[in-house]
Amino acid sequence: MIMRRLFATLLILFTLPVAAIADDEDDTMVPPAVLEEGGSRPAPIDLSEIEITRMTPADEFAQATTPLVVAMGIGAITLIVVTVAGSKAKSSKSEEDSER
Repeated sequence: MIMRRLFATLLILFTLPVAAIADDEDDTMVPPAVLEEGGSRPAPIDLSEIEITRMTPADEFAQATTPLVVAMGIGAITLIVVTVAGSKAKSSKSEEDSER
C-alpha cells in the first residue's frame, strides 16, 4: 500500500514539470505555401522509385531493441499472471482455514 502511494506521488511529481513546459502560450502556426503566378509546381514524388539502400542508426536501434521489448512485455504479462494466481491461491487457502 505504501509503495503504491509512493509510486503515485513520484509519478505526479515527475509529470507536473512536463505539463508546465508543455503549456506554452506561444502557439505557432505554419501558413500554407503560396505559389507565385509564374512559378511552377514541384513534381510529386513517385514512391515506387525510392530504394532504401541502408538502414539509418534509428532503424538499426529499433531492429535491435524489438526482441527486448517483446521479451519485457512477455515477462510483464507472466508476472501479472503469477501475481493473480498467487493471490487467488492465498485467498482460497485462507477461506479453507477459516472454515475449519
